[in-house]
Amino acid sequence: MKKLVLSRIFILLTTSSICSLLLLASALGCSQENAREISFQQLFSNPSQYHGKKIIIKGFYFDGFEVQVIAESLDYSGYAEGHLVPKGEMIWVEGGIPGEVYDRLYRQQMMGPEERYGKARVTGRFEYGNEYGHAGGYQQQIIPERIELLPWSPPPPPSATSTSSFESDLEGWKPNGIDPDNPPVEWSIEHDNESDLSEEVSIEYISHGYLKENGLALAVEGKK
Repeated sequence: MKKLVLSRIFILLTTSSICSLLLLASALGCSQENAREISFQQLFSNPSQYHGKKIIIKGFYFDGFEVQVIAESLDYSGYAEGHLVPKGEMIWVEGGIPGEVYDRLYRQQMMGPEERYGKARVTGRFEYGNEYGHAGGYQQQIIPERIELLPWSPPPPPSATSTSSFESDLEGWKPNGIDPDNPPVEWSIEHDNESDLSEEVSIEYISHGYLKENGLALAVEGKK
């Protein structure tokens, strides 16, 4: 009789343990299924929809002075040759990333402290609607569970110098007057196919945004 009772207890315990394991496996499976991969456009079109949910997102991880984000893109800052900075939409990465991933990122140190960056796929819980990151400067953050680096190489930096002949048109340059209203002046820079200059005229574009033509300073800013 004791053996029978013990057998029944053992069977009940075994059944209960199996059920618990099945429930745990089911929960883990459901949690994994809920990690949906979305784009930056999908996420930022309705960020509140994903608050508290696990997401997977691809972007560019950037770590620098008071910056720790996954960004929509990277672009050259123009402040130093080859210097990349995050651009577009950004998500604060709470807690950083594992050291073995961090050590494989690209490095740069043109503007002060060393910065790290690379293309990555981040899986983690997304939060929205509060103040996150350094000085509360972000409305959204992700708490990463997994970060995978993706194959990517930095694009070649833009040429430091360019030449425009203006022989046929303004070649994309748009004149923009600096303070032309004090006192008011009428001015324009246009291409004239009918002009026939009998003597050489030089125009010098210098760093602080002035054009000099035959000694006359024109307060304009060229934008292309």
